[in-house]
Parts: sequence; C-alpha cells; structure tokens
Amino acid sequence: MAPQETMQKFLLASASIFFCGCALHTVRTADRSYPEMSGELSVSGLEGRVDIHRDSAGVPHIRAGSESDLWFALGFVHAQDRLFQMDLIRRLGSGRLSAWMGEESFDFDLLMQSIELEKRFAARRKTMDAELIAVGTSYATGVNAGAASLPDLPVEYRLMGVEWEPWESHDAMAVTTINAWGLSENVPRELIALLTRDELSASDLDVLWRWDPEAPAVDAYWDSLREVEVGTIGARLRGLIETIWGVHTPAASNNWALSGERSADGFPLLANDPHMKQIVP
Repeated sequence: MAPQETMQKFLLASASIFFCGCALHTVRTADRSYPEMSGELSVSGLEGRVDIHRDSAGVPHIRAGSESDLWFALGFVHAQDRLFQMDLIRRLGSGRLSAWMGEESFDFDLLMQSIELEKRFAARRKTMDAELIAVGTSYATGVNAGAASLPDLPVEYRLMGVEWEPWESHDAMAVTTINAWGLSENVPRELIALLTRDELSASDLDVLWRWDPEAPAVDAYWDSLREVEVGTIGARLRGLIETIWGVHTPAASNNWALSGERSADGFPLLANDPHMKQIVP
C-alpha cells in the first residue's frame, strides 16, 4: 500500500474515532439539559404565581390562579420534558424536516408544503374565537420560557448540531394536524382498499374490517367508486404514509375511571390510551 494511501486511511480512521468519541461524550452528558426540579424561578408572561410539582414518576402537577397561567405552565413543562419531540413534529407538519434529516425527507416535505398548512392556519386564525387565540399565545409563551429555562439544549440538538427556534402559536396547529392524522383509522384502510380495489368488493371489505356487528357497514358505493380510473400512489404520498401510519394492523383500546371514594385526595381519576404514534427516534 502506498504511503499516501496509508496516510489517507489513517486520517479517515482518526476522524471517525474523534467524531464517535464526541458523540459518545455528548450522549453521556445528556443530563446537562435536565430542568431544575426544585426551587423558584422568575419568568415573564405570568399573571400570578404558579406551582409545578413533579411526583415520584416525574409527572408534573400544575396549580395556577388563572387559565392563562395554566396554559403557560403547560407549555413550560412540555418544553422542559419533550422539546426535541415537539420540534420534530412541528417540522413534520410544516414540511421543514429535510433541513435536519436530509434528502430522505424531501418527498414528505414537498407533500406537506403542497398542502400549504401554514396558509390554512393563517386563514383559520382570522375566524378563531379570541379566547382560543389567547390560549395559543399563552401556551407558546410558556414553551419559549420553558426552553429558555433549560441549562442547555437537549442532547438531540447537540448531536445533530441544530438550534432551537422560538415556538409560534401556529406551531401547535401543525402538531395537532400530525397527531390527528396519526390517530385517524380511515386513511390507512382507504389506502388499502385503493391498492386492492381490483380484488375487493364492499362485502369483502366488510368481512375484513367490520369486527363489531354493530359497527356501520362499508358504504355500498365503493363497488361503483372502485371502477373509477385513478392515479397511482406517488413517492410523496408514500412518504406520508410511511411516516405517519406505517403498517396498518388491527388495534384495540382501553380506558378506566376511578371514583373519588377510592383515590387518596378524594378526586376521581381518569386514564386512557390515546394511541399516539412513536415519533421520536
């Protein structure tokens, strides 16, 4: 092997070891971004005092004197606990994921940008109730205050070499849209029906998906609709399907409620399974 080639391989190996070491060091210092769990903190944007207590499981409990402060505090603890996740989902919703993830996200970003959600949000805001706008503003202010309270950005930011951008009130609408799509059941089923429309009639789909006999039957118009000429699923839509829904499988749900007579503080408890998608790497 020529000396020059040997030196190139040595430099490449050294660089790999260096960057791996940097990444390992960053991961091992994840606690640098952990929020303060005790004491008092003075932040602007609140109307009064807010108390945030975290129980033994790390779940925050908020006590506030006004609804505005309550939404502020909710945004605050969200930013403390899941800043990168929030950032990732808003980029999904606004079609700006490629700036972080590269060309593998192009198709998805192009589709989301073609839907023009941000324009739709701006138009919707003009007809929103003033009280709802105030909720979004208080929450966004709280998110930014929570992000600013962290000693350092979460480890994901430091590993990727990216920065946090202030949260806007319309970002919550992008997150809501992505979560709503992830929770929807009809889209995956309709796509499966489309892909198999040459073989499956309305009665066939009924057999596949009508697990509960009390549930509504598949609309009979499907037998006419499936004869209509339509295009194929393009790369952009396929990217959306893979990102939001993945593989569709039968699912179940559960929830429970507990009377205040059986709880420690005398208040009723409600728990449920919201079926949120795993969206953090």
